[in-house]
Amino acid sequence: MASQLWAKLIPANAAFEIRESPGKGFGAFATKKIAARSCILRERPLFVIVMPWEVVGNDNVVDAYRSLGPQEQQIFQAMIAYETEKNGSEFRFPEYATMLRNKFSQPPCYEAMCVISSRLNHACLPNAACPIDEEADSGENISVAMFALRDIAEGEEITFNYNEDWAYMSTHIRRAAMRWAFECSCPVCHPNNPLQPISNMRRALLRGLRCLAYGEDLPPCAYLECPVTLRAMGPSPGGRNPRNWGMWYSLAGYIAEAEGLPELSLKMFERGFFHMQTAVGANLLEAHEWRTVAQWGEKSLEIGRTLPPECRSQASLVATQLSIMETLFYDPPVDNIERFAGMIQGAKLVEETQNAIRDFLFR
Repeated sequence: MASQLWAKLIPANAAFEIRESPGKGFGAFATKKIAARSCILRERPLFVIVMPWEVVGNDNVVDAYRSLGPQEQQIFQAMIAYETEKNGSEFRFPEYATMLRNKFSQPPCYEAMCVISSRLNHACLPNAACPIDEEADSGENISVAMFALRDIAEGEEITFNYNEDWAYMSTHIRRAAMRWAFECSCPVCHPNNPLQPISNMRRALLRGLRCLAYGEDLPPCAYLECPVTLRAMGPSPGGRNPRNWGMWYSLAGYIAEAEGLPELSLKMFERGFFHMQTAVGANLLEAHEWRTVAQWGEKSLEIGRTLPPECRSQASLVATQLSIMETLFYDPPVDNIERFAGMIQGAKLVEETQNAIRDFLFR
C-alpha cells in the first residue's frame, strides 16, 4: 500500500522511483542519469509545526494532522500504517513517531512532515544534498528540495546526509549515533573498506578543527565517549584572532574536500575566507599570507561552481570579496610595500599552521 501511495505522489517527470532498498526498507533510485547540480525533487510538506522539535509532543502532531483535509489525512494515515508495520510495538505514540522518522527541520523552528523526500536514505558519503530553504519566511511557504552533488547513474540509489554532525565522527561513533534508527552501509561505513582508517583520521581532524573554530565540541551525547577538550580560549594563542579562525576553517575545507564532502568543504572555505579578510582589515597578516587568502577564496569559488546554487548561498559574496583581495594583493598601498618584500618567506604560514595543529590538537 505504501509503495502505491508513493508511486501516486511522485511527479510524472521525476527522474527517480521509490522501491525497496536492501536492508533499508524503501529508497529512491534514479530511473535515468541525473546530472550534477540538478534539482531531483522539490516537495511541499504535508504539514509544518512551528516550534522547536525539543518541545513538540504527540498532541502537537495530532493537532496538525486534524487540520489537514480528508485526502492529506489519508496520506498521513498510510504513513502511520507503514511505519507501524515496519517498527511494530516500538510505536507508543504513532503520530509523533511517524513524524519523527519523516520530518525535515528548517531554521529557525520549522518542522516539516514530508512524504517523498523522507524516503531518501542516509549516506555518510552522499550523492545529493538538501539545503536550507533560504526563501522561507513562514511555515506556509517552506519547500524541501534535493539536489545532485555529482552525476548520479541510472539505477543508483539517491542519498543525502541526515545530520551534519555525523560528518565529524569516526565510523564507530557514527554507528553508535545511528543505532536507534538504522545502520549505514555507504562506502565509508562498510567494514571491508581499506580506506576507512584514512576516513576516520580525516573526520577526527575535522572534529578537532570544528572544535577550535566554534569554541566547543559537538553537542554532548552518550556516544561521544572521548570529547575534544580545548585550552582556555581567552588569552591563549589565537583565542580571538580572526587569522587563526580563518586558518582552522580553511584547513577543514581542504580535509572535507578530500573526504568527498563538497557541501561541507564550501561552508568551511567561505567562513575561513571571511575571517581572513577580517584579519587583513585589522592588519594581522604578513604580506606573503595575502596570496594564501586569495587562494582560499578562489578555492571556495571552485568548489561552489560544482554545487547547486542553493548549496552556495554566499558564493556571490565570495566573488565580490575576492576581487577586493586581488586589488589589495596586486596593487598594494604604499605603506605595505615593505611587508610585500617578505613574500619570499612563504613557508612561514605552513610552519605556523603545523604548529597550531600540534599545539591545539595533539598536545
